[in-house]
Amino acid sequence: MVTNLMLAASLAWGISNSGDSQQILIDHYTSGIIQGIAGEDIHPLVNTGQKKQKVTVAVLDTGVDLTHPSLKDSLVLPGFNAITNSSDIKDTHGHGTHVSGIIAAKGIDDGFAGVSDHAMILPIKVVQTGPNAPIRPQDLVGDAGTALTENVAKGITEAVNRGAQIIHLSLAWPASIHSLKVDQAVALAKSKNVLIVSSAGNDSTLAQVYPCIYEEVICVGAHGPDGAISHFSNYGPMVDLLAPGISILSTWPMNKNPVTFAGQVGYEFRNGTSMAAPFVTGALAELISLGYSADEAKARILAGTRATRQTSLFRSEIRGRFSQKAFEQKKSSRFGNLDLSLATSIAPSPLILPVNKGVMQIYWDGFSPTVEIPISWRNHWQTAKNGSITISDQKFKFDTFETNATIETPIRIPVHPDQDSSLSLDVQIESEGFSQNRLQIPVSIIRLLTRNTLPQESLIVPMGDVPIRGVSGDRDYSVRSVINADDYSRADFLIIKDYSNGAELSLIQGSTSAPSSEVTSTFKANGLDSGSLLNAYRLPDGSYCVIFSKTKAGAPRPDFLLEYLDSGFQFQREVKIGTDLTVLSENFKWAKINGGFSPLWISLGFTPKPDLPPYDPWNPGAKDLKSPKVFFIDQGALRVVHLSRDQLPLQILPDHRILVSSGNSYLQNYSLLTLSDGAVMHQEPLTLSAYRMLVGLAPGQSTLRFDGKKSSAMLLTGDSVPGSLRLSLLGDSKLTFDETLDRTSPLDSLVSVLGAFADEQNTGFFIETHFDLLYYSRRSKNPLSTSLNRYSYIPSMIFSKGFYPVLIKPKSAPEAVGQAGIYVPATLANGMISEIILADEEQKQLRHVLKYHFKTDSSCTGLGNLIPARADDSAYQVFWCGTDLVKIPLVSITSGM
Repeated sequence: MVTNLMLAASLAWGISNSGDSQQILIDHYTSGIIQGIAGEDIHPLVNTGQKKQKVTVAVLDTGVDLTHPSLKDSLVLPGFNAITNSSDIKDTHGHGTHVSGIIAAKGIDDGFAGVSDHAMILPIKVVQTGPNAPIRPQDLVGDAGTALTENVAKGITEAVNRGAQIIHLSLAWPASIHSLKVDQAVALAKSKNVLIVSSAGNDSTLAQVYPCIYEEVICVGAHGPDGAISHFSNYGPMVDLLAPGISILSTWPMNKNPVTFAGQVGYEFRNGTSMAAPFVTGALAELISLGYSADEAKARILAGTRATRQTSLFRSEIRGRFSQKAFEQKKSSRFGNLDLSLATSIAPSPLILPVNKGVMQIYWDGFSPTVEIPISWRNHWQTAKNGSITISDQKFKFDTFETNATIETPIRIPVHPDQDSSLSLDVQIESEGFSQNRLQIPVSIIRLLTRNTLPQESLIVPMGDVPIRGVSGDRDYSVRSVINADDYSRADFLIIKDYSNGAELSLIQGSTSAPSSEVTSTFKANGLDSGSLLNAYRLPDGSYCVIFSKTKAGAPRPDFLLEYLDSGFQFQREVKIGTDLTVLSENFKWAKINGGFSPLWISLGFTPKPDLPPYDPWNPGAKDLKSPKVFFIDQGALRVVHLSRDQLPLQILPDHRILVSSGNSYLQNYSLLTLSDGAVMHQEPLTLSAYRMLVGLAPGQSTLRFDGKKSSAMLLTGDSVPGSLRLSLLGDSKLTFDETLDRTSPLDSLVSVLGAFADEQNTGFFIETHFDLLYYSRRSKNPLSTSLNRYSYIPSMIFSKGFYPVLIKPKSAPEAVGQAGIYVPATLANGMISEIILADEEQKQLRHVLKYHFKTDSSCTGLGNLIPARADDSAYQVFWCGTDLVKIPLVSITSGM
């Protein structure tokens, strides 16, 4: 009789792979199949009946199901809850129970079992919830937040004090929230010879994450049943080895219904590097149970891997113009795939690795023609003799390299401002009777921006004499740039100071080339702090409007306050937009209404009282229904544009024309309405060469012209087939571009457009996918691609959506066509590095240009947004350095760009 538990055991391909296919979810709509290869598993040890010692493994996760029949005999109790400092380790999510089962589940009636028969789980709860499948970049729901690092530090310390021999962490956090407490806890574990294993992350990037980046931590990525690295797995030299991570069956809380496994309550399939890491933890437990020391167990697990397959055997019904390259894996780990049998049988040998894992960050002053890369190496196993380390043709010889010793191999490489900020160093290590596999060391060169290392082309305005409290003393103010809603390239800025009764906004009004050093005027926003300031705008007539949000007690949404100020920044009037009728949309345009300027926007709402139709005796019960309307402000009152009964407003174009539809279903007609003082003055039909549904598309975005001139075109985007995007470029009165862009790989999906560029000769679009940044161009047959190096595990640190399209204008010919680029501001998610990514169509690559790859020290702060390019001037990055305002033009240094 075949029981459900026996069925569960047969589905555990990571332990015994018979070559069956496994399903993998790609997104919310699509899935695929990965053909298995028999034997592509961890090659577990044969049970010889030899008596082995028990090994305590601390699992820092969401807790564990204490009642699970396959786990209850594998637990070391009481556990520890680092969140509440209690023994409550109940797993309400399932992640921790799943991880624990992979390590140490005990087979019942010949049913499902974990990797190690000798591991005993010490459950330590450090998070309430875990990452969710499927395998898209994952986020952590709930209340984990930045307290995660503190909980992990407490959990590691507790594990060491409780005698754990291995600490397991199927979680991660970005390097930008580095924690000294975790440093100290990891150092404590190392001093006690406690091994730490962590998952690499599921963002398909080589960006650095903790705790994987620690030299002491064994970092694990994921491979599939075909032996190829999983499409979602992080990779690179931070990742030590790979283990099974797709469609992994393991234990699940008994009181939670499984979603994808219907064979037995208490078991579930999960995907991710979170599932790969516990295979390695279980394997280490087996080696330690055999009597190997922690150091030798680690060395054997790493050196005893087998090669990772380079081409995935993925297939699906997804259709597209995919080349074979879409299935080739140009990603790798330091070593290969976990092989427990090989780890126990290999002969001891040297194991020489860089001390610093992951991408090496090297700071450049912006002037020197070379940079030094200080590389340290450690030998983790047998002594090496008469050897050498060759790094990009620079050879370093050694006579003897003892176990646990370190040697230094500093190298110098040339740098140029226009080069890519990322490069890779090839390494070959050889010694007497031994040749180690080639390694690659990725390097990221960062232009360190300080008050003493400003670029030569910077426009610097000393602000030390600005008569504002706090500017010359303690830094208890902030600086914001004013958004230009006019056609002038002059840059204005606000210095914002919070007081007990409100914020003080001081305007620094610039010239066309550089800001002045004098404050034009100061505005006191009583009862409003800087946190409620949404944006400040310079209007087309030279006046200003500052928009705040103001929360009302007991109200579900805040009101919007528009503070209008004249060209001298003196208060004129305040306009309040309540949320009882509608909500101010962030996609509004500034329109001239009866001599003033008002936001013009489309949103769901009710009709304001002045615009309600008169009483109709033939329809006495008529009601005003909530529906999409075009709103504006006139004389301080909320008003709507009067449309005919069958007209539905869709988009507001950059020139303030309104795109509307009329008709039903597939009989839609489209028109462009020209307004004057909020009233329709002219209606023009929109010409479509073929039927296209424009209803339901996302709010449009303005385009940039490659020559920097003002554009009236708007890009409309919407979903097409799953994974693809439909792009419709609306010009004067017709669609000038209307295509569906396909995903470049069946294992990825197009998400959104980040920037659009168009003129009479070319079109270009920056598109965000789940994992990468793409650039599609009319001139290019294939899109250009680069990794976004995103990080999306913790909600408060989730990957920033702040992208700003920009044109890079050649310095030698400012009237020439600009180069399309995307500005990514500094955030915690990208290590506080701001950068420009350029579309280099001649070289067929997206370049992370070194001269725009900035990181500031404590003396400088980026303003977060750009001064956009104009026909007569370049775009600018803006920094506040001490009491200096610094504008860095985005122009090329050489004429070849």
